[in-house]
Amino acid sequence: MVFGTGSRLKRTIAEKEILRSISALEQHISREVNPRLRSDLSGQLDLVKSRLLSLASPKGLVAENAQLRGEIHGMQPAFEPLDAGKCPQPGTSLDATLRLYKAILSRYAPVINEKEEKTVGAIKALVSKDDLTVQSIALSLSPANYSYATDFLQAAERAYRYVSDEIANADIDIGISFWLTPKEIISHKVADDEDKAIFLCSLLNCLGGEDASCVIAELDDASTHALVLAGFKGNFIFLDPVQGLPFNDFVGSKSEVLAKYSYNGRRIKGLLYKFNSATYEQFRE
Repeated sequence: MVFGTGSRLKRTIAEKEILRSISALEQHISREVNPRLRSDLSGQLDLVKSRLLSLASPKGLVAENAQLRGEIHGMQPAFEPLDAGKCPQPGTSLDATLRLYKAILSRYAPVINEKEEKTVGAIKALVSKDDLTVQSIALSLSPANYSYATDFLQAAERAYRYVSDEIANADIDIGISFWLTPKEIISHKVADDEDKAIFLCSLLNCLGGEDASCVIAELDDASTHALVLAGFKGNFIFLDPVQGLPFNDFVGSKSEVLAKYSYNGRRIKGLLYKFNSATYEQFRE
């Protein structure tokens, strides 16, 4: 998108407002008496500040969105109370910090969402077997002299377990649309259901499972959930790296696996769309 003068002015004002917010947060951290918490929050603030300042670049905003979301999820351990089993109470330094971050994100959510709108082609491109991070992980999960015919299922299970076990689930809604890159997922070790599905699908494609697709399903409570549907020797394999159930739990015909699957007790009402790098299929308007 080409920015005109008016857009540039709005972005300049936005940058100044963010800087004032960061300055206020720095003062808040300077008064924090807990050394560990102060150190953790200061380090995270430096990262967030560098990303927020990238608003000066149009391309930087897209990267900012993905990076900032990953960093926010990565900050969760620092926000955990130092005494196990206790949650921060309103008015505490932890509560104030969280509310300030939420306020900053909420203010710029419309700008970020506008920048993150994707065409069908761009959505398909999210699944990439050519990504260097994807290729590196796939190589580490497959045996020497890898053969799709004999080794795919074992390698696919390793890929599934890697995404399920090594990447933490981010199940929160802060009103921002985003997609993390494979490099960001590996770096921050966190992703939501769509990012996990896209990452796993990319790994399966890289391992030779060209028909593996990301599937967005509507559940019976009207919520949505992302999964991966792959095929091998006449069977369908339905994989949900968020739940991390055994690899072979949903294997069989397409109708069988769809009927058997549930997410936290919620059944699939229908499929909305599925995609990979080669195809995009929408089932309902």
